[in-house]
Order: sequence, then C-alpha cells, then structure tokens
Amino acid sequence: MRNEYRVLVETVLSHEGKLRELALRKAEAEKNLASINQCIAFNEDAIRSVECQISEIERRAGLSEA
Repeated sequence: MRNEYRVLVETVLSHEGKLRELALRKAEAEKNLASINQCIAFNEDAIRSVECQISEIERRAGLSEA
C-alpha cells in the first residue's frame, strides 16, 4: 500500500509540473498573440494613412470626384 501511495504522489507531482509548464506556454502564447494584434493594428493604421495620402494626392491632381 505504501508503494502505491508513493506512485500516486509521484504521478500527481508529475502532472502538476506538466500543468505548470502548460500554463507558462499559454501565457507566452497569449503574450505573443497580443503582440501580433498590436502589429496588425499598427499596420491597419499605416494602411489607412497611406490611403488618405493617396486620396489627397488624387484630389490635388484633380483625379478624384471630390
């Protein structure tokens, strides 16, 4: 019975370690995702800015309908 208990404790500790590792990986993945989302937002802003600049150039050149 004592041996079974030892095996059970070792198994629980092993699983606990794996859960901690998974939690750390999840936190890192969430951090990376947040960083990617920031880059996407930055790029979307840059695209909008360029589109506005193009519209302004077209307007000044008389190429737009505005």
